[in-house]
Amino acid sequence: MSKTKKWRCFFCDEVFTDRRAAWIHFGEPNCTDDVPACVDPLRHDEKARLAELREAREHAMKMQTESEKNDEAEALLENFRADLRRYFGNDCTSVW
Repeated sequence: MSKTKKWRCFFCDEVFTDRRAAWIHFGEPNCTDDVPACVDPLRHDEKARLAELREAREHAMKMQTESEKNDEAEALLENFRADLRRYFGNDCTSVW
């Protein structure tokens, strides 16, 4: 029997059993950057904007990580090209 993880907000006493819903409510871990969505009473459209902002931050972090991986791959490819130029010379345009 597995217990479902629960998150309870100390401000509004709302309980979340879904990790994503809890993340949207609480924001960053330990509320260091953002306060929970319930602390400052928000209109419905502001709550949606806050959720979109948090999702956009998460997406931006994923894209940053992917960009760093692409930069590393590009550096490896350039090193490989430099090795080919050293071995075959600068005039070589293809290797069979």
